[in-house]
Amino acid sequence: LSDCMTEIRGARNVRVFATKTERGAGGYPLIRIVDSDNVFVGGLGGHARSGDGKITVEVVDSTNVALAMICGGVDGRGYNPKGFVVSETVGGATAAIDQMKSCLLYRRGAFDDSAMRH
Repeated sequence: LSDCMTEIRGARNVRVFATKTERGAGGYPLIRIVDSDNVFVGGLGGHARSGDGKITVEVVDSTNVALAMICGGVDGRGYNPKGFVVSETVGGATAAIDQMKSCLLYRRGAFDDSAMRH
């Protein structure tokens, strides 16, 4: 089981178009993508914000991932400069975008849309 609001684990060819939240996930990421391939998440917003050292979207050991328009969230207190809007861990090394910024586009690998029927 996951403590996140949404977890994509061991999956491939996943598309999420627009999601919103009004509250945090108890200090856990709102979305976590783990050991997955060819995943797109576009449009995440709402009033939730990450706590100190916490993450809005976490990507772990996944390939061919695209994130678009990921906003850390605003409440009456504004963004949390100690939180992260996107964090990626590959082979134990982590890089993150702080929550004072929105993530307009994040891409790891070559996203393949041909797997999806139109």
